[in-house]
Amino acid sequence: MKFFYLCSIAFSCFLAALSVQAVEIAEHEFQKAKPISNQQCIYCHQQSQHEWQQSDHAKAMAIADKNSVLADFYNKQVEHYGQKAFFFIKDNRYQVTISYEDKTDTYPIKYTFGHFPLQQYLVETELGKLQVLPFAWDSRNKAEGGQRWYHNYSHEEIRPEDRLHWRQPLQNWNGMCADCHSDGLVRDYNPKKNSFTSQFDNINVGCLSCHGDMSEHTQKLTIRNVGVDVTSAKHPTGLWLRSLGEKTAHWQGEPRDNAFMDGCFACHSLRAPLTDGITPGKPFLDHFTPLLPAAPNSHADRQIT
Repeated sequence: MKFFYLCSIAFSCFLAALSVQAVEIAEHEFQKAKPISNQQCIYCHQQSQHEWQQSDHAKAMAIADKNSVLADFYNKQVEHYGQKAFFFIKDNRYQVTISYEDKTDTYPIKYTFGHFPLQQYLVETELGKLQVLPFAWDSRNKAEGGQRWYHNYSHEEIRPEDRLHWRQPLQNWNGMCADCHSDGLVRDYNPKKNSFTSQFDNINVGCLSCHGDMSEHTQKLTIRNVGVDVTSAKHPTGLWLRSLGEKTAHWQGEPRDNAFMDGCFACHSLRAPLTDGITPGKPFLDHFTPLLPAAPNSHADRQIT
């Protein structure tokens, strides 16, 4: 037992030493220089802002710091089918040393991704290119089996040549995740160089993702300033509500067509993208090719497996 304990300490020290020798790569600025800000909406929509802050959309993505990181980074070592990761804090940054066979790399954690029931972490493996780490944090409480690190594919070995490996395109943030997790995303992929210079207006899913650029609307209200009749704007007069005991929400209010749902379908449906990013208010079929639910990815009632 003492031998295995000493081996564990030695391995942790070895990984820490490797992290010191890690080669630093230049970091891309993902925030646009002149972003369209959601702050323009808050003056008139403070209650909506308060409710949004409690939502999953507000926590879709964040800079990795003490306010956003939920996982235990205090020198934690995890392993899955020979793939090892060592999570630690150095120079006030959350970092990971990850290895497989004879390849070992150390990266600072750039962003958090989501918050519950799991939180994933993004690292910049190349300039402008973000990948999702293969180990995620179970943010449920301990009584439910949470508060632990686990591998995204816990029952199988994912080798480097596998399309599901964390360095492969299927685990790439720019191409697979970005446009639904941030406002005003421009993917900006260069096929000749196989590189990205992606940027977003706002890091998470806010007003802009559903309503688009409301700058002109805001300027008109600012000019009028006093005695503004906000209800004169063409806002929905109903809501999607889920009553106690109901499994799904239904529309309550004036009858209307489903055109306004195009914004929701853009992220909450099975689809293949046709454009670079999403333009709110633009018809769904101008952005995407819809895909039908099919086994083994969906149950018979079309819920995702």
